[in-house]
Amino acid sequence: MGTIGDLRTWIARSKDDLRFFVKDVFLLLLSLIVSFGLFLYERYTAKVPQQDDRKENPLVDAPARVSSFCSSSATLTSVLSELPEY
Repeated sequence: MGTIGDLRTWIARSKDDLRFFVKDVFLLLLSLIVSFGLFLYERYTAKVPQQDDRKENPLVDAPARVSSFCSSSATLTSVLSELPEY
C-alpha cells in the first residue's frame, strides 16, 4: 500500500500525462488540418502556366538552351549573353 502523498503524486502525474497527450493530439490534428487546407488553397488558386508566360520569363527555356549548347558549336558567352541579368 501507499500513502496519501503517493496517491496525490500518482494523480498529479496522470493528469500531466493526459494534458500532454491531449496537447500532442491537438497539435497533430491542427497541423494536419492547416497543411491540408494550404494544399487545397494552393491547388485551386495556383496559376496554370500559359504559352504567353514563356515569353515573359526567358529562364523557362534555359534547359533547352543548355542542351543546344552541348549539341552545337555555340560558345558559352553567347548563351549567357542571351539570359537576362538580375
